Amino acid sequence: NFLPAGGVKPRENTAYTAVMMPALETEEHAAYLTLTDQGLFCPDDALTVAEGEAMLRRLISVDWPEPFLAGNDGGPVTVRMLIRALASLYPAAETAPVIADLAGDDGDYAAFCTAVERGWLDAAPADDAGTLTLAWEPDDPVTRGAAAVLMNRVLERSRPDAPEEAMTGVIPDVSPDHPLYA
Repeated sequence: NFLPAGGVKPRENTAYTAVMMPALETEEHAAYLTLTDQGLFCPDDALTVAEGEAMLRRLISVDWPEPFLAGNDGGPVTVRMLIRALASLYPAAETAPVIADLAGDDGDYAAFCTAVERGWLDAAPADDAGTLTLAWEPDDPVTRGAAAVLMNRVLERSRPDAPEEAMTGVIPDVSPDHPLYA
Protein backbone atom coordinates (compact mmCIF):
# COMPACT_ATOMS: atom_id res chain seq x y z
CA ASN A 1 0.00 0.00 0.00
CA PHE A 2 2.61 2.51 -1.04
CA LEU A 3 1.58 5.65 -2.90
CA PRO A 4 3.82 7.26 -5.50
CA ALA A 5 5.27 10.67 -4.65
CA GLY A 6 2.49 13.22 -4.78
CA GLY A 7 -0.11 10.44 -4.78
CA VAL A 8 -3.37 10.84 -2.95
CA LYS A 9 -4.87 8.08 -0.87
CA PRO A 10 -8.55 7.48 -1.69
CA ARG A 11 -10.95 8.31 1.09
CA GLU A 12 -12.53 5.32 2.68
CA ASN A 13 -16.23 4.97 3.40
CA THR A 14 -17.18 7.65 0.89
CA ALA A 15 -20.59 7.29 -0.73
CA TYR A 16 -21.18 8.51 -4.25
CA THR A 17 -24.62 9.32 -5.54
CA ALA A 18 -25.51 9.47 -9.21
CA VAL A 19 -28.01 12.13 -10.15
CA MET A 20 -30.26 11.41 -13.11
CA MET A 21 -31.13 14.27 -15.39
CA PRO A 22 -34.66 14.37 -16.74
CA ALA A 23 -34.75 12.50 -20.02
CA LEU A 24 -37.66 14.45 -21.45
CA GLU A 25 -37.14 17.57 -23.53
CA THR A 26 -38.51 20.38 -21.39
CA GLU A 27 -36.88 23.40 -23.04
CA GLU A 28 -38.65 23.30 -26.40
CA HIS A 29 -42.43 23.62 -26.48
CA ALA A 30 -42.81 20.74 -28.91
CA ALA A 31 -46.19 19.19 -29.62
CA TYR A 32 -46.39 15.69 -28.23
CA LEU A 33 -49.93 14.65 -29.18
CA THR A 34 -51.22 14.96 -32.72
CA LEU A 35 -54.66 15.76 -34.08
CA THR A 36 -56.79 13.28 -36.00
CA ASP A 37 -57.01 13.46 -39.78
CA GLN A 38 -60.17 15.55 -39.23
CA GLY A 39 -58.22 18.10 -37.17
CA LEU A 40 -59.75 17.04 -33.84
CA PHE A 41 -57.99 16.47 -30.53
CA CYS A 42 -60.65 14.10 -29.09
CA PRO A 43 -59.86 14.89 -25.43
CA ASP A 44 -62.31 12.30 -24.09
CA ASP A 45 -60.98 9.40 -26.18
CA ALA A 46 -58.70 6.86 -24.51
CA LEU A 47 -55.01 7.28 -25.29
CA THR A 48 -53.89 4.19 -27.19
CA VAL A 49 -50.59 2.44 -26.54
CA ALA A 50 -49.41 3.50 -30.02
CA GLU A 51 -50.31 7.17 -29.33
CA GLY A 52 -48.71 7.07 -25.88
CA GLU A 53 -45.53 5.50 -27.21
CA ALA A 54 -45.31 8.09 -30.02
CA MET A 55 -45.96 10.89 -27.50
CA LEU A 56 -43.07 9.81 -25.29
CA ARG A 57 -40.75 9.25 -28.29
CA ARG A 58 -41.41 12.84 -29.45
CA LEU A 59 -40.28 14.13 -26.04
CA ILE A 60 -37.39 11.83 -25.15
CA SER A 61 -33.94 13.40 -25.22
CA VAL A 62 -31.88 10.25 -24.67
CA ASP A 63 -31.51 6.96 -26.52
CA TRP A 64 -34.14 4.60 -25.13
CA PRO A 65 -34.30 1.32 -27.05
CA GLU A 66 -37.08 -0.37 -25.07
CA PRO A 67 -40.81 0.35 -25.43
CA PHE A 68 -42.11 2.72 -22.76
CA LEU A 69 -45.59 1.27 -22.50
CA ALA A 70 -45.36 -2.48 -22.14
CA GLY A 71 -48.55 -4.47 -21.95
CA ASN A 72 -52.10 -3.81 -23.04
CA ASP A 73 -51.12 -4.00 -26.73
CA GLY A 74 -53.76 -2.39 -28.87
CA GLY A 75 -55.74 -1.28 -25.84
CA PRO A 76 -55.75 1.99 -23.95
CA VAL A 77 -52.90 3.28 -21.83
CA THR A 78 -53.71 3.05 -18.13
CA VAL A 79 -52.68 5.57 -15.49
CA ARG A 80 -50.38 2.88 -14.08
CA MET A 81 -48.62 2.30 -17.43
CA LEU A 82 -48.01 5.99 -18.02
CA ILE A 83 -46.83 6.71 -14.47
CA ARG A 84 -44.48 3.71 -14.59
CA ALA A 85 -42.98 4.93 -17.87
CA LEU A 86 -42.56 8.54 -16.71
CA ALA A 87 -41.15 7.62 -13.29
CA SER A 88 -38.52 5.45 -14.96
CA LEU A 89 -37.07 8.62 -16.50
CA TYR A 90 -36.65 10.54 -13.23
CA PRO A 91 -34.99 9.99 -9.86
CA ALA A 92 -37.09 8.02 -7.39
CA ALA A 93 -39.16 9.82 -4.78
CA GLU A 94 -37.46 10.63 -1.51
CA THR A 95 -40.66 10.04 0.43
CA ALA A 96 -43.12 7.16 0.44
CA PRO A 97 -46.55 8.41 1.45
CA VAL A 98 -49.30 5.94 2.21
CA ILE A 99 -51.51 5.82 -0.88
CA ALA A 100 -54.92 4.29 -0.22
CA ASP A 101 -55.39 3.32 -3.87
CA LEU A 102 -52.32 1.02 -3.90
CA ALA A 103 -51.05 -1.81 -1.74
CA GLY A 104 -47.67 -1.11 -0.17
CA ASP A 105 -46.19 -4.08 -2.02
CA ASP A 106 -47.60 -2.98 -5.41
CA GLY A 107 -44.83 -3.17 -8.01
CA ASP A 108 -45.57 0.40 -9.13
CA TYR A 109 -45.83 1.92 -5.65
CA ALA A 110 -42.48 3.73 -5.98
CA ALA A 111 -43.49 5.14 -9.37
CA PHE A 112 -46.72 6.55 -7.91
CA CYS A 113 -44.76 8.03 -4.98
CA THR A 114 -42.51 9.77 -7.52
CA ALA A 115 -45.56 11.09 -9.40
CA VAL A 116 -47.16 12.43 -6.22
CA GLU A 117 -43.94 13.96 -4.90
CA ARG A 118 -43.25 15.71 -8.22
CA GLY A 119 -46.82 17.04 -8.44
CA TRP A 120 -47.77 15.06 -11.54
CA LEU A 121 -50.76 13.41 -9.84
CA ASP A 122 -53.20 15.07 -7.54
CA ALA A 123 -53.57 13.32 -4.21
CA ALA A 124 -55.90 14.34 -1.42
CA PRO A 125 -55.75 13.39 2.25
CA ALA A 126 -58.00 10.39 2.89
CA ASP A 127 -57.75 10.51 6.67
CA ASP A 128 -56.05 12.26 9.57
CA ALA A 129 -53.14 9.78 9.47
CA GLY A 130 -51.81 11.27 6.22
CA THR A 131 -53.04 8.55 3.88
CA LEU A 132 -53.50 9.92 0.35
CA THR A 133 -56.16 9.16 -2.24
CA LEU A 134 -55.23 9.62 -5.88
CA ALA A 135 -57.44 11.69 -8.17
CA TRP A 136 -57.13 8.99 -10.86
CA GLU A 137 -57.55 5.25 -10.32
CA PRO A 138 -54.28 3.46 -11.21
CA ASP A 139 -55.86 0.96 -13.61
CA ASP A 140 -58.25 3.37 -15.34
CA PRO A 141 -57.61 4.26 -18.98
CA VAL A 142 -55.96 7.63 -19.60
CA THR A 143 -57.90 9.94 -21.91
CA ARG A 144 -56.04 12.11 -24.39
CA GLY A 145 -57.11 15.15 -22.36
CA ALA A 146 -55.84 13.65 -19.09
CA ALA A 147 -52.58 12.72 -20.84
CA ALA A 148 -52.18 16.35 -21.90
CA VAL A 149 -52.77 17.56 -18.33
CA LEU A 150 -50.32 15.02 -16.91
CA MET A 151 -47.64 15.68 -19.52
CA ASN A 152 -47.89 19.45 -19.04
CA ARG A 153 -47.27 18.90 -15.33
CA VAL A 154 -44.30 16.63 -16.05
CA LEU A 155 -42.89 19.14 -18.54
CA GLU A 156 -43.66 22.03 -16.16
CA ARG A 157 -45.74 23.79 -18.80
CA SER A 158 -48.42 26.14 -17.60
CA ARG A 159 -51.34 27.70 -19.37
CA PRO A 160 -50.65 31.26 -20.50
CA ASP A 161 -52.86 33.95 -18.97
CA ALA A 162 -54.22 34.79 -22.40
CA PRO A 163 -53.80 31.83 -24.75
CA GLU A 164 -53.68 32.82 -28.38
CA GLU A 165 -55.24 30.93 -31.22
CA ALA A 166 -51.92 31.25 -33.04
CA MET A 167 -50.33 29.00 -30.42
CA THR A 168 -52.50 26.00 -31.20
CA GLY A 169 -54.47 26.85 -34.30
CA VAL A 170 -58.17 26.13 -34.50
CA ILE A 171 -59.13 22.86 -32.87
CA PRO A 172 -62.91 22.43 -33.19
CA ASP A 173 -63.31 20.14 -30.15
CA VAL A 174 -61.08 22.23 -27.85
CA SER A 175 -62.44 25.78 -27.77
CA PRO A 176 -60.40 28.70 -26.33
CA ASP A 177 -62.33 28.48 -23.05
CA HIS A 178 -61.67 24.71 -22.71
CA PRO A 179 -59.28 23.85 -19.83
CA LEU A 180 -57.01 22.03 -22.29
CA TYR A 181 -56.68 24.96 -24.68
CA ALA A 182 -53.05 26.10 -25.11
